[in-house]
Amino acid sequence: MTKDEIIKLAREAGGSPYVHRSAPNEPAFAFGPEGLQAFALACYEAGRTAERSECERLCARSWEIGGTLVAKEFAEAIRARRGKP
Repeated sequence: MTKDEIIKLAREAGGSPYVHRSAPNEPAFAFGPEGLQAFALACYEAGRTAERSECERLCARSWEIGGTLVAKEFAEAIRARRGKP
């Protein structure tokens, strides 16, 4: 995930931006317990989605360059778990 993506997730989770004294040029967010939990879950889900997409891409690519039928089946299974055709 990029820094901008993390900042977006922090804002969406209700983080309150502030300026930290030791790193005034870096983004900082304060969270209450529920906001922190929402932010952690959003980061986790974003990471899972990115990992799943990369696995799907690698399996599909393997099939395209002469991989086994198993690679094609893996790509299709990953797509199905994500709910895409």
